[in-house]
Amino acid sequence: MSTQEVPFIPPEAEPERPKPLLWRILVEPYRPPDTTEGGIALPQEVLDTTALLASYGRVVDMGSLAYKEKTKSGLSMADEVHKPEIGSWVQYHTQAGRRIQMRDGREYVILNDDEILAVVGNPSLYKQWV
Repeated sequence: MSTQEVPFIPPEAEPERPKPLLWRILVEPYRPPDTTEGGIALPQEVLDTTALLASYGRVVDMGSLAYKEKTKSGLSMADEVHKPEIGSWVQYHTQAGRRIQMRDGREYVILNDDEILAVVGNPSLYKQWV
């Protein structure tokens, strides 16, 4: 499945989705295709490990203070030129944030705004090592 096929559901369409508070950001981790370009199906163990080590995702909601406050070192987050927006693909550290799994199988990561490393384009263009 390419990133163009991944449906984006706006925050207001899913009222049961967690709502990030303050400077936190809710990210839905990128799920890579379950087959290779050659059509070989990847084992479930590989898919599960890749999902666990995900470091790319789409911003689905942001707290009211995200990218509006200063960091502990005094840097103004509001001055950041490349701020992510809802719908942006971002990269974050594999161990960053708090992972949440909903009963219906959907997964999210809640990150602080300063844990976002970069705004990226199509995450399928980036390599990720497991």
